[in-house]
Amino acid sequence: MSTPSTPTTSLSPSSQGAFPPADRDRILDLVFDPTTGLGLEIARYNVGGSGWTSRDGPNFRAGAGVPSYQGPDGIYDWTQDAAQRAILLGARDRGAHTFEAFANSPPYWMTASGRASGAAWGCASNLPQGRVGEFADYLVAVVSHFRDAHALHFSTIAPFNEPREVSWWVGTNQEGCRFRPAEQRRVVAALGDRLRAAGLADVGVALAASDENRVDRAVSSLELTLARRVALRAGPGGQPVATLEGLAERDLSLIAHVSTHGYAGLDSRPALKAVARLAGTPVWMSEVGFGPAPPSSILGALVLASNVAADVNLMGASAWVYWQAVEDLDGGAWKGLAALRPLSSLGFRALFILSLGGDELKRWLQAKLVRKRRGEAAAREWARPWWGLVLVSFRGVAGTPADVVVSKQYHGLAHFSRFIRAGDVMLDVPAERARDTVAALSACGRRATVVVVNDAPTPRPARFDFGPFLAAGKEGGKDAPKKGRKSGARADVDSARDEGVGAAATARVWVTDPARDMAPLPDAALTPAGVLDVVVPPLAVATYVVERAA
Repeated sequence: MSTPSTPTTSLSPSSQGAFPPADRDRILDLVFDPTTGLGLEIARYNVGGSGWTSRDGPNFRAGAGVPSYQGPDGIYDWTQDAAQRAILLGARDRGAHTFEAFANSPPYWMTASGRASGAAWGCASNLPQGRVGEFADYLVAVVSHFRDAHALHFSTIAPFNEPREVSWWVGTNQEGCRFRPAEQRRVVAALGDRLRAAGLADVGVALAASDENRVDRAVSSLELTLARRVALRAGPGGQPVATLEGLAERDLSLIAHVSTHGYAGLDSRPALKAVARLAGTPVWMSEVGFGPAPPSSILGALVLASNVAADVNLMGASAWVYWQAVEDLDGGAWKGLAALRPLSSLGFRALFILSLGGDELKRWLQAKLVRKRRGEAAAREWARPWWGLVLVSFRGVAGTPADVVVSKQYHGLAHFSRFIRAGDVMLDVPAERARDTVAALSACGRRATVVVVNDAPTPRPARFDFGPFLAAGKEGGKDAPKKGRKSGARADVDSARDEGVGAAATARVWVTDPARDMAPLPDAALTPAGVLDVVVPPLAVATYVVERAA
């Protein structure tokens, strides 16, 4: 997908789709409806590796046991995973248009341990080399089936999920499988062969890799797994051209985008952007989740929005994916850890804590403060990770499926997803605003959007120069912007332009802060030169939209 950053979500827990139809439709509308909900445009579908006679059921958290379509006897049962499939098709029916199939693990019966939760020893790969072809066949069969049976086209297959982590032990609370770089290359090559043989490569099905947990590891995976190294050569006219050396060219050509998760190694965002651009490979921020505070706290919206800005501006992300939109009100990611084997529990907890880093320490300190001021029950609410844009009870412990909690994170993401759509062009912002400001121009060239994050407890003045955007309309410039990132609207310009740009313009304004959720404010007037001076409220995410006539 050669579009700018589009906030979206992952679909994984099969229990989500098992809700009664009315509750399921309500949740789908909240997440995917472009008018009444977030209007997310991309869905990642978890091709499961559990079910059947798998032994992982007791240790998986609610929704993590996604059944394989293929059983140990090699026979496919396409009635499996009906719940998650209902969510996927419901997303499509509400406007989602880009779909990626991803696997956390091969089917359990292909693995060395016989478990989709991981290897007997976390440092070892759990897919024997002799079964790589079977795994590739399975993924291609699933993608082919959805195309034939449901008219749903997966544009990419992502065969790995955090493949270089050492936390995928037998008995963890979700599916996982380790792949070293050389093993990743074998899987990519096998998948390429199967896609070509099935005719799927000819209809646009490609690959994504490597979905590492850390951004810095994504940089090394781009070099080690997909390329081994990036070589610069002189192209026509002497300009530098990057060549990825490692995979065969025919396999490399099937890599649609480099994917990374955003849990750690975030200082390497610019490095990934630079290497990927040299290699001519788009970047997806394909998974991240936040749980810094209870759903009603503005902290969640501020953390989410700041990370969107940094991923778009510093990493050049062309898609932005939240894991996962609907989370478990009963306990979420930590559920079931008490039942894990000691080594499994240690490995998984270590990954979780290392991934969250400073956020985990901050949550612990906040819980201590809350315990002192408000008591033990309130402290427990702060201490647990509150992941998810929408929270629903998966097991009916904290409520029924009708008890839907919409978090501040949901409203923080709405500032982007409702106004920045697939095909829009991301505009450059000054370096000092890269972590708190996102600017975009609509695909038709008639709408400019700026989203600003103010995580300070005091108001912040800001200035945005829409003059070039408005002048382009006055001068009869082309409606549609050129592809790629471009300069234009600049954030926090120090001086206004002297010349006028025609009729007075206004900006529509929305704000999310501790007391408001995507609340519309009175329109703000621009100067005759097209400059907008505003005061961004404290602890807030604000959106400013300016439109010009055709």
